[in-house]
Amino acid sequence: MIGLDRLMKMPGVIAAGQFDSDGKIKRSDGVVSEEMMRVASLIAAKINKTLSYESKNLEKVGGINWKGLNGWAFWTGKYSLCVMNNTGLIVETTKANFNEILVNLIGEGPTGAKPMNY
Repeated sequence: MIGLDRLMKMPGVIAAGQFDSDGKIKRSDGVVSEEMMRVASLIAAKINKTLSYESKNLEKVGGINWKGLNGWAFWTGKYSLCVMNNTGLIVETTKANFNEILVNLIGEGPTGAKPMNY
């Protein structure tokens, strides 16, 4: 995982932040309001927990190993939320290079791609 300052330099990224498992912001940067970052962090933490739980259901019925949620993207018309573990980006969908975003988010480091255990 690269630093928030470098994530902010990627095309389309308008905000970047790191949060704990309860959605409390640990670090943030960007042009969105503090309230937007707070709500996005709470949503990201909640979705992380939900997807981690639901992946166990997929594993039960599919016989495929779905353990270790790493990330997801919530894609809307104008904006998207990309989350990898406890790091999230708000991006302008049409301006973002999602390959670049995912490669940078999944890299190793202080908040690197370590599976969550909820």
